[in-house]
This record gives sequence, structure tokens and C-alpha cells, in this order.
Amino acid sequence: MLAIRLGLFITGASFASAWVDFDKGLINDLDLHHSFPVLGLGPPAKIPPHLLTEFISSVAPNASLVRNETLAAQFAYNNDQLIAYVDETSGETKVYPNLVGVQPAHGHINISRAFQFLRLNQTFPLDHTNIFLTTGSSLFGSTLHQSSENNSSSNARRYLTHAVVRRNVTSNGRSYSICGAGSTASFGFTQAGVRSLAYQWHPAKFTGQEIKPNSTDKIYDSIKNLLEPFGQQTRRVKVDGLDVCFYDSAVGFIQPVIRYRATLHSDNAGQSIAAPTPLLGYIAIGEGSPEPISTPESNPVAPTDAPSHAGHTSFKRAPGRPEIKVGRYVVREDAWEFVTNAINFLKGLQHPIFFIPSLFAKFVDSQYYWAQPFMFTTEKNSYINSVHLAQVEVHGNWHGFSTLHSGDEWVSLSDVPEEGYGGGAGGVLSYWLIRSCSVIPSPDDYAPKDWRMAFDPWFRLFNGLHAVAGARTPLWIADHSNPAFGRRLSLGAEFVFGWLETVENDPSNAGHPIDSHTGKPIGKASAVAVCGHQSDRVWQLENLGRPSCLIQYWYAD
Repeated sequence: MLAIRLGLFITGASFASAWVDFDKGLINDLDLHHSFPVLGLGPPAKIPPHLLTEFISSVAPNASLVRNETLAAQFAYNNDQLIAYVDETSGETKVYPNLVGVQPAHGHINISRAFQFLRLNQTFPLDHTNIFLTTGSSLFGSTLHQSSENNSSSNARRYLTHAVVRRNVTSNGRSYSICGAGSTASFGFTQAGVRSLAYQWHPAKFTGQEIKPNSTDKIYDSIKNLLEPFGQQTRRVKVDGLDVCFYDSAVGFIQPVIRYRATLHSDNAGQSIAAPTPLLGYIAIGEGSPEPISTPESNPVAPTDAPSHAGHTSFKRAPGRPEIKVGRYVVREDAWEFVTNAINFLKGLQHPIFFIPSLFAKFVDSQYYWAQPFMFTTEKNSYINSVHLAQVEVHGNWHGFSTLHSGDEWVSLSDVPEEGYGGGAGGVLSYWLIRSCSVIPSPDDYAPKDWRMAFDPWFRLFNGLHAVAGARTPLWIADHSNPAFGRRLSLGAEFVFGWLETVENDPSNAGHPIDSHTGKPIGKASAVAVCGHQSDRVWQLENLGRPSCLIQYWYAD
């Protein structure tokens, strides 16, 4: 994925110049006049068992971790609902809150207990990095009953506030943030205490190796050549900023890298109805990188053009595990990273751990097409409404998305026929992931008097649907969220919080990055669900019909 990719599609600089807008002065602004150290990672750190037991019991009193010898992992379930897991090899640890049982707080949420966690040596071992606690984002929610007429102001309430442990490296008298796949520690506090956890941490110590930065020209050419294919695919890409950070692979090392932030379709920014799409990547700062930063996806399998009439399919559950039909629809004539996202989502669903399938459902690759407007409107029952779980990889903006490159062939949610989606509309769609920028604005994104407009399209669309997930701000075109979300769904995580948490804790979103075009934070997820069904798993396929109440969740700025 581009967010962590190196050395792909190297082409001539003369071609790159036509497609990449990159001011070399951005490199000159970096302090690259000295060498940077490399740190080696030790064995994974751990959350103390008594603390993990406390967190799990607070969510599901009868759940407890059970070790799977084959997978070298521990899982805690409440029936088929995943409450927690621990990957003993990587140290990754998750706790999910059972969102339907989380009560909104009255005012702010106290996270001061998190300072006690900082003193746990087995969780945050003393090493050659610096750690500090920050107040992370808060999860808000708002409920609307369709019969409500007199709600003059939003009833948005705070459900969770995250206490986030960050770390940095001191080199030559300056502090540099740690980026990349490792170094995650986020404790989700409700008014009743910790109810969610995302954690992966390794002690890190200097190896004695130092890396001398490459020349300005070499850095410039490396980044420009990496971005040239994306400029060709999206008409133009603009580099918005650079910085130095230390990349934690969560495998062997923390190494110095140059992180670049860019925008696709930069020649169309401000002119297209679609929100600009931000892009993040890293290159090694110099020669002698101790390990690859990534292994890029090669030769992704592209979607196909759909027949004019796909035909409605009858669905029968296989004996034992329910059969979940998955549909994936990808924007046409755009960056191949959208295709990679769709591929990785299905991989996560079908093989969440190694090559072992889900214990709870069989995920069937039912449709994989280049997106066309009719798939969501006039012929929806042959396409998106003929699958149980749909993923759309597109550009978007408030309550709509494009099916062709930078914003063409727009699908407004108001274009969907009145009967909507789901079992009550002649189909089976139950869960919909719209992987797009800004497609699900929250009540707080509107003027106070207009907050109900955030719900306007959803009551019409929900006719058997359980939940829809997306974002209220720009999303990186490529991060870790697609495969991670697929894996978590397959293991039994709740659809709504599984998505919200995956995006919020994605390492690409660490440090509260701001989109240079909109001024909004990047990576703030949102979702809409039928009230009482916000903890549903994707194999819960009951036809819910028309809802009388919807609840929307979002991470605030």
C-alpha cells in the first residue's frame, strides 16, 4: 500500500516532471546535515493479565481469554462477538467495547487513570525512546427518531475519549516522532472506565548504526519517481509536505525515514465535487536501511466490467457457517491503490489469521466490478443490493461519491430509488463500507440549526440495512485500515466500532494530520446504524425493514 511503499514503478525524471508537482525547497527545509541512529526492537511488551482481565470483564462479565495453541493467540468471546484478542507473536492486543452497551457521558470523560498505566514497566519498558500521554479523540454519537419533529438542537453526546501514549526519538538535540506500523497504545475511556484498547509496543534501543541522509537531488528524484505513476493515473499529484520521522516496523527496527504527504488530482482541487484525496508515504532517509519498509502488492487483480444486467441471485445459507456474499466496487480510471484496497479487504475477510478462514462465516467473492452509477441506482438489486456486505472504493464528499476518476459520474445518495437498500427493498444488503473521503458528515459538521440534515439520506436508504460506515473527513488513499478491518470483522468484531477503531488507531493517522486543502483532520471515521444494532456482526442478516430510529457515531476533530 502506498502509505508504506518504497521503490515501485521507477521511471525517468522527465516523465515524472509532467505528472508530479514537487517543490524541491521542501527538502531544503529539512535538517539533513547529520546522521540519524537506528534502533532495534526487542520482544513485544504486554498488558498485565490482571488489567486485561479487568478491561474484558467490564465489557462482558462472562468472557475470558482462551489460548489457541495453533495460532499462538488468545481470544475472548461473548457468544460469537469478539471482545478481545492477543497476538502472542506480534503483541497486538485489542479490546472492543460492545458499543450498544456503552452509555453516553455527561460532559467530559476522566482519563487520568491512564497516567498509572505509563508506570507499568512490562507495558512501557524503559528504553532509548521518550514516551508521553496525550488526550486523543472522542467518539460522539447522536440519535434521531423518525417521528421526532421538535429537535431544535443536536443531541450529540460523548461516548469514549482515548488516552493515547506517544513516543519519540531524540537525535542531535531534536525530537522526532515515531511513525509506522508499531508503537500503538490507545485506551478508550467511557464514564465507567476503560472499555476499549488498541496496543502494540516493543522496547527499542540504539544499535550503534547511523544512516547518513541522501543528497537533496537523490531524495527529490526518489520521491518524484515513486509518485509519477500516481500522477499519470490521477492527472496530477502534488507534494504538500515532508518531514523526518522514525519508522517502527513492529518487526525488527525503528529507522529514520522521510515522510511525504501529497494530494491526488491536484489539478482538479477546488473544482471537483469530490473532496481532494490525500496520500502518505515514506522513503528511506539514506543508504543502509536495516529492513524493507514494505513489500508492495504486485500485479493486483483488477475488477471487471459488469454485464448490463447481472441478474438477481437467490441466496441460501450453507450448512454450518452462514455464507456472506461480498461485493466490491472500485472507481474507474484512477489510482491502482483503490484496487489494492479492495483486494486487501477481501483477503482480511477470508483469511484473518495466516491462511485460516473465519470460524463464523464463509465470505464469498460475489461481485468485483469497476463502479458504475447504475449499480447503486437503477440496477441496484442486481448489484449492491444483491450482496450482504458491500465495499465501495471511490472519491467522495457529503452524501455522495464518484465512480469515475476525480469526481465524474457522481452518485448522490438522493439518486437511490425511494425503496432504498436491504431486505425490504428486494435485496439483501445489510452492511455497507463506503471507503471514501467525507461521505458521512456528522450532525456537528452542519450548522446547529441544520444538524438533522446529517440523517436525511439514511432513513430513506435503510430498508433492511443494519449499518453503513465511512468517514466525515478526508481519508488517506492507502493506509492499513482495509486488511485490518476485514480481519476484525472475520474474527467477530462489531461492524460499527470495528471500523471506527481501525481508522482512528491506524498509524497513518497518528499525530492528528491535517488535510492541506480542507483544513480538516485526516482519518475521522463515522458510521450510521439502526438503533439497538450498533454492535451487530456481519453474519447477523435479519431483515430489519424500515427503522424508526437511527444512531450516528463519529470521531470528533
